[in-house]
This record gives sequence, C-alpha cells and structure tokens, in this order.
Amino acid sequence: MKFSIALCLFLSLNSLFGAKIGIVGWRRQHRYLKYYLYNKLIISGHEVDYLWDKSDFEPYDVIFACNFKSFLEPFKHKVIMTCFEPEVIIPEHADFDRLRGYISVLTWNHDICSQKGFDKFYYPTKHVRHEDSSSMLPFQERKLACMINSYLVRWDPKELYSIRRNIVKFYKRYHPDDFSLYGKRGWNWGYEPVFKGFAKKKSPILRKHKFNFCFENWDNDFHYVSEKLFQSFNDLCVPIYLGSSRVTDLIPKETFIDARKFKSLKELHEFINSMDESTYQTYIDAIVTFSQSGKIYKYTKDYQERQLFTIMNKYLDQSKKH
Repeated sequence: MKFSIALCLFLSLNSLFGAKIGIVGWRRQHRYLKYYLYNKLIISGHEVDYLWDKSDFEPYDVIFACNFKSFLEPFKHKVIMTCFEPEVIIPEHADFDRLRGYISVLTWNHDICSQKGFDKFYYPTKHVRHEDSSSMLPFQERKLACMINSYLVRWDPKELYSIRRNIVKFYKRYHPDDFSLYGKRGWNWGYEPVFKGFAKKKSPILRKHKFNFCFENWDNDFHYVSEKLFQSFNDLCVPIYLGSSRVTDLIPKETFIDARKFKSLKELHEFINSMDESTYQTYIDAIVTFSQSGKIYKYTKDYQERQLFTIMNKYLDQSKKH
C-alpha cells in the first residue's frame, strides 16, 4: 500500500494516505452518488477504478459495493457494502451471518447496527429545501392522485407489488378520472384509461397532483425507507405511504398519509377525495418544516458520502498501524 499526503485537504473526509479503491455495481438510480463518491476519492488522493465481476480484486485496498455480490465474498474483508435493496429483492441482505466479515455493511436493519461490522443505512436522495409552499400549483388546479411505478411481480408473502396492482384496478374500475398511472413497463396493456405512459421525469407529474401513492417493494418491520417519500416531499405532493411499519421513527407522521390506518382502498379514497384545502395545507406545511430541519440530512448524498469516508478512513488508518 502506498502512502502519500493528499494535496487537497477535504475537511474531515480526507485520509492521511492514498489507497487503491474500487467501486462495484453502484446502481443506475444513484449515478449522482457514484460520480460524487468517485470525484471525492480522487480529490482526496486515492486511485479509483470502476470494477465488475471479472475484475482482479486482489490489488485493491478498499472496495465499495452496492448491494450483495457473491463474487465479492472471497474479498469481503476489504469491502464496504451498502444494502440499497430489501430482502424481497436480494435475500442475502437478511442473512446476517453471511454478512459478517465485511469492513462494514450499511443496512436498513438498524436493530443490529450495535454489532461490529454493521452501520445504519439511510437511503440517499436528492433533497430540496423549501422556504415555503408558494411555488405550488394551486390546490384547485391539481389532480387527485398518481402513482409512478414499473409493473413488477414477485412471489413473496411480504411483497407489495400486488397491492400496487390492486390500487390501479380499483381506480380503473371506480374512479378513473381521479388517478394517473405512470410506469416503465407492463402497464401499457389493459390498464387504460388510468395509464398515462412512461414518466421520463417524475417532478412534472408530482407537481400536478395532490397525492402520490408511495408503496415500497415490501411490507417490513425494519427501517427500510426508500427514495419514494422524499421524491414527493421535493415536489410538495403529499405521499400516501405503505412499507416500513417503523417509518415514524425516522419521518414525522404529519408529513404523509399512513395507508395502514385504512381498512380498504375505498375508505382511503374517500379520505383523500374529501380533504379540504386547509387540511391539505397542514401536510404541506409539515413537509416544508421537515425539509428545513436537520433531521432530513441523514437522507442526503452528503451524509452517506461522509459516512462511507469515515468508515474507509478508520479501516485504512488501522491497516496502516498494522
């Protein structure tokens, strides 16, 4: 391992010596974090490469991995892994015995983060700090509700894809004028007239609707809260949320509508459809307040980048001593 003083002192993020760093499988939705992390590593004096399953991992001092990769298991002692996906997508993320031995695993299971080798994961998102709600489209001009999801199917008792499909079927049958569905694939056959097409960008859609169905991939009792809530917050569209039963440990309950509190889709629809502007504004005000608070910082790319650098620098410093 070569040692050198970094030319650029980057606050607390800068390590005391250069290292050879690899980045593996950083998911497409988080390109901004991938390039952000890459640039910060370069500025801090490290040599950085993007790697894949056929790469030679032996020469690298630290490898950042997005999600579990079986081909990295022989090298786990030099891997910092972030679990973006839930266990319904990647079952290995719930096999905590298998996850032992890494430098660190950033996980949504905060209950085990007191154990060595595990750190709390907060889903990094783009964040808009709202000064107020004056930029909103007027309440009367916004459509009722939307959902932006791909058509997905998975056989798992905890999956929520079937619930998403039930929402679409409900609105198609009973209230087609009150619901807009956008997605990448699968919805374009048999879901007219609620299906509106592919969404190149979510923001223009969210800004035109009062509510957005934000259902996670799975029904869980952990702290898995993805980007869906925050995308709605950024565009001042009130989320209707289903996913983590412990979401209020992390997100103020005043900022979203908890779908668990309703016995049926009919009851939920009647609730949002009858909501007056004054009540709606209380949700928006809560979102604005949350966006201005320090609590949301844990969900930013800056927080996770600092977290990853802290873990890496501690490991490199310990390696240097040995």
